[in-house]
Amino acid sequence: TMVFAMSTKVFEYRAAVLILGLLALGGCKGQDDDDDDTGIVQSGYHNNGNRYFHPKESSSFQLVKLGNVNVTFLDHTNLLGYDGQDFIKLGKYSVETRLGMITSCNSANFNDVDGIIGFGWADQNRSAAILKTLTQDARPSWNIKQPDNYHVMPRKFAFTATEELGELQLGGYDPASIDQPMQMFPMAGFAYGVNVTSIRYGETELLDFVVGHDAYVGEFDSGTTCLLIPNTTVNGTFRDSPFMKLLGRQNMGETFPLIYTIGGQQFEIAYEECVEPASKAMILGDPWFRKWIVMHDLSDLKHKKMGLALRSPSYRLGIETDDDGGPRLSSFTPLSKLRADRSVRPMALAMTQARYNGVSLPAAEGPVDKVALK
Repeated sequence: TMVFAMSTKVFEYRAAVLILGLLALGGCKGQDDDDDDTGIVQSGYHNNGNRYFHPKESSSFQLVKLGNVNVTFLDHTNLLGYDGQDFIKLGKYSVETRLGMITSCNSANFNDVDGIIGFGWADQNRSAAILKTLTQDARPSWNIKQPDNYHVMPRKFAFTATEELGELQLGGYDPASIDQPMQMFPMAGFAYGVNVTSIRYGETELLDFVVGHDAYVGEFDSGTTCLLIPNTTVNGTFRDSPFMKLLGRQNMGETFPLIYTIGGQQFEIAYEECVEPASKAMILGDPWFRKWIVMHDLSDLKHKKMGLALRSPSYRLGIETDDDGGPRLSSFTPLSKLRADRSVRPMALAMTQARYNGVSLPAAEGPVDKVALK
């Protein structure tokens, strides 16, 4: 069996597909290592850590399908691999599931990573979503039945982070982590999004909707370093480009926070956080997770919700609740917290001005997170 480690990293231009961090199966073989028991040489990038998982060392690992993993990211990083099946342990939850294993990659950004698995949701029978596996007692399409003593995880989770640590709260959120009541909003769009009705920068409204439009979906993504704002009118949704309106005001010397309005509630993002343009996407990136506890509630699939609560300044991230093999049945509680070490490059820039004035930005140090193209 194996235990997943979470890796959360960053890069600069993203698509709007949410992968809530990457669950990294570190320890895949380098290009000089021997074949594993699948008959595949794991090559194309080095991994000298050998810290986590090797298929041949797991008595429960099963090869599902060769050549079934082919993922390309926005910076042209390409992952190739195969589908496998094994037991994973996340906090107190241990399940058998399928996963994508990496056999080769054209970038060192995935050094020390054996595979990827995201926390996106898809309700298809054969969906590889780990959230689907955790929240039911079987995956009939895969002929998987969890052990009789498995406690199904409530279909909700929360995530919050600093630049050094992230924390995934499975089955709900920790009340001790919040400094105000959790505010819930209807989930919108195709991923973990909410309807944003306004973004103000000082006295300037950035979302100047045309008649017939009154909201735009902002998608939460902890893997996106910055805030992304549309740099077009998005097929006539806006009268002007929201990003260019922001850039224009900044070039006039204005230094205001961004005020987002969601469900009638206002949320302030500091001026120092970076903002980047996107053709259509509005991404509520890492700055949101560093300030708030972000709740994802799919308990009722017909009425999915997102939640936001200011994180308590006294709350200590990364104190895991379940590293002792899990509780007995009589003492089982659904909430489970997992620590995630992060390699996030600080983005303390005056939003957009440096990039658009031709200033060269420092290269990212260390590995980087990815958001996959659809």
